[in-house]
Amino acid sequence: MSKVYLAYDERMTLHRPLQELPMSSAEGQDVASTNSDAEHSAEQETDHFEGTMEIPHRIRAIYEKLIELEARDGYRRFIDVPCTPASRATIELAHSEEHFEYMQDTMTMSDEELRSITNPDDLYFCKNTFLAARLAVGGVVGCVDAVLDETRRKSCRAAAIVRPPGHHATRDKAMGFCYFNNVAVAAKHALYGNGSAQVNRVFILDWDIHHGNGIQDLTFDDPNIFYLSIHRASFGKNIEKWFYPGTGRPSETGMGDAQGTNLNIAFGEGGMGDAEYASAFSQVVLPLIYNWKPDLILVACGLDAVKGDLLGDCGLSPSMYYSMTRSIIEAAPTTPLVVALEGGYNVSQSADCMEKVALALLDESLNYQDGQQYTSWSCKSILPQRHQVVQTKETQKIQRLACACDVAPMTKANRVAAKAIKRSASALERKGGTCLCGCHFMCRHAGCLPMKKRKCLCIPENNIEMIKEESDDEEENGEKLQTQPDVAFETMESAVDSDGAGNFQEGVMPGTTESFSLLVHAAKTAPQSCRM
Repeated sequence: MSKVYLAYDERMTLHRPLQELPMSSAEGQDVASTNSDAEHSAEQETDHFEGTMEIPHRIRAIYEKLIELEARDGYRRFIDVPCTPASRATIELAHSEEHFEYMQDTMTMSDEELRSITNPDDLYFCKNTFLAARLAVGGVVGCVDAVLDETRRKSCRAAAIVRPPGHHATRDKAMGFCYFNNVAVAAKHALYGNGSAQVNRVFILDWDIHHGNGIQDLTFDDPNIFYLSIHRASFGKNIEKWFYPGTGRPSETGMGDAQGTNLNIAFGEGGMGDAEYASAFSQVVLPLIYNWKPDLILVACGLDAVKGDLLGDCGLSPSMYYSMTRSIIEAAPTTPLVVALEGGYNVSQSADCMEKVALALLDESLNYQDGQQYTSWSCKSILPQRHQVVQTKETQKIQRLACACDVAPMTKANRVAAKAIKRSASALERKGGTCLCGCHFMCRHAGCLPMKKRKCLCIPENNIEMIKEESDDEEENGEKLQTQPDVAFETMESAVDSDGAGNFQEGVMPGTTESFSLLVHAAKTAPQSCRM
């Protein structure tokens, strides 16, 4: 019988728009007093506060749903993790002293001062905001400590039902409903603040529909943290298509020694659904987790990509959250896993989605009402069992990202990219490794070649020179090379080495420039019309 650690504290609901707060709870008040305030406010709870969608009832509805899930079985499935307010030292593993002190000062601000720094569309403050933000960090950090404590732990999985969310908060700034960066602080704590745990690598997967610019900001130069975000993004001058926070380009891949440990899978428009996320997971996310071999996996679990969310404008089914969570467990079954709540603004839908995540964490099966069944990771884990998967512009983008060399039509900029691919392939070959779990990056430049005839870019002489030469010719002629792009959808199963069972070779995927830039340059070499 599997169990899961669960962090939740009713005091986090005391963070709310100033006009909705029943009474102030200063830091000096005891736990009983603040809990009493939370219970009082719960009686007056509404589903929506004027001017904001990040409401206290978000976490209460999710927590109640999980308790109902536990009650069905008649025995305890969740192990409570106390949400202790995170210390200043812990928070400053990721944030500046100035930011901590600014947040601390809000406790003593007058109502007028709090209103002056409030923008309900982005941030709101009350005297309880600082406490709630510290509790949220403390809940995620507590879950990390619980799953990493090998001597006393009862589970290697945990869920943190916390608010305010955190993935937009940068080192020096609160934004996007976020004050402290819960997941980034927890990752830094696991690596640098937890003396008893042997953690050398942390993998952060952010599937909130908004890019986690704060997590990226705090991990961009850290080679021990791999950050992967799946999100909507719109770049350029068209303000009508702009999507918050306007960051998360595929070209943002890390800095210095951490080059190659940041990956953004950016969908250009709304309306994405299960097919797009299944494509991203099977071709990019799962192989990276499998081969990077992290000591800890953190999921920034935004639930705003679900159909019906008030901000996301996408179409994920709640069942897909089960599939994504379950596939992570199958890719790294013994790796400690912590799922921390981020966004999600349709209260009932968010509760349904988090219930599905919890079922996956508990090793429970999911009975699909729509009849779609999913198999294990090695057999297209999260893809529906059907011969044809829906082909969309976004799945084609991911295909190009995973296969790294759909370069048609070529442009002048491709010459630089081709040289970089050549250097990456050469460096990888010198290390004696294969790329990405043996799922070799196939050269697609020659058009619709059969799969068996495509060459792996791990070997420099395979078509790399051809790409370079054609890029040189293009520069001389000033023309684009028109090739026939291959848009056939292929899963990870069809790209693995040919043992027929979907088994993976043990490969070298250090998450550094040499190997990972193959993924990066795929986005750069894709046609402009399909570029992420």
